[in-house]
Amino acid sequence: MMFDVKTYNAISNWGLKLFKRDPNYQVNQSDNPDAYITRSVDLHHAKFPSNLKVIGRAGVGYNNLPLEKLAQHGIVAYNTPGSNHNAVKELVIALLIATSRHLFQAIEYTRKNVTGDVSLDPKSDAKLRGTEIKGKTLGVIGVGNVGSSVANAAANLGMKVYAYDPYLTSDAAWKLSPQVTRVKTVDQAIRGMDYVTVHIPKNKANSDFISADKIAELKQGAYLFNYSRLGIVDNHAVEKALDDHHLRFYATDFGDPSLAKYNGNQVIVTPHIGGSTVEGEGNGAYMAARDIKTFLNTGNVDRALNCPDLQLKFTTKSRLSILAKSDAKLLATLTDQLKGLGKLVSAKNQFADYLLVNLKSPLSSSALDKLKQIPGVRRVRLIKR
Repeated sequence: MMFDVKTYNAISNWGLKLFKRDPNYQVNQSDNPDAYITRSVDLHHAKFPSNLKVIGRAGVGYNNLPLEKLAQHGIVAYNTPGSNHNAVKELVIALLIATSRHLFQAIEYTRKNVTGDVSLDPKSDAKLRGTEIKGKTLGVIGVGNVGSSVANAAANLGMKVYAYDPYLTSDAAWKLSPQVTRVKTVDQAIRGMDYVTVHIPKNKANSDFISADKIAELKQGAYLFNYSRLGIVDNHAVEKALDDHHLRFYATDFGDPSLAKYNGNQVIVTPHIGGSTVEGEGNGAYMAARDIKTFLNTGNVDRALNCPDLQLKFTTKSRLSILAKSDAKLLATLTDQLKGLGKLVSAKNQFADYLLVNLKSPLSSSALDKLKQIPGVRRVRLIKR
């Protein structure tokens, strides 16, 4: 069977080569593809082709994917957690140092005075005299792949690091250096800190998570970094804190008109480049392509965003993959109807019920059509080896 993959945005060849080297795949050859591989294009208002089965988001964030809508169309969605964590870590650490040493202002100074020497200019020397980050306190909010990398790197540079994450998994905890102090409340990761950096996903629950009240808990003259998502930090609260000289500096990867007036003296805005390295984009594209191929070739699902994890060793010539709405009665009905066809496994989550069946013998097209017509069944696939 030939599968067609459509690309959105510029996708690294690290991922595309997985398709191009496989004779069963072609890229951008159909208006009704089996898969999308994308980065930041907003799909919330998109119309999806009938043949679309899976979307791979070559990046960590997934707020551009309408997960519930996709599940209703029988489309499984993936992101690529951890693919660009090193890229974001290096940028945050670079900005920690650059802003503390007033590097951007220093460059501007020499742009106007190429032979400038602040040791001979006491007024400028006072303005450009920075601080070292060694020995300073850093609060890290969210210690998944990115946050834990930032925390460990900062600790290795001699900072006193305090990490908060209410959803810290055992795997993530193992990634944290013993030099990093884990705290139980967000206030403990903010109150009195010299620096705070935020690395949590964007959802309704944490919109404006770093609010005016939380910013007020920071030490006078603190530095705040948002390399997570726009809207997690209340930029209007940041604006007031900067005007009141409570916040010394704000660095973010997400532009906002309210920040434009501050130029480089109090605010640095980078144009969403946190994960934009050759390696970060390559890793994301590779992971997305791998997930797409695994799903299309086998139906197996691992860490999808809107479908439960389910794996079954493919030991027969063909198998069924069935995606249905999340409904206990429907799952019981499908399980009963599929009984006897072969080894069956199922799983469920809030988005969908998912079933895989290794078929003992071929299934007729009429039998497939009957399954597709059951109310609540969103997609039925017959997958052949």
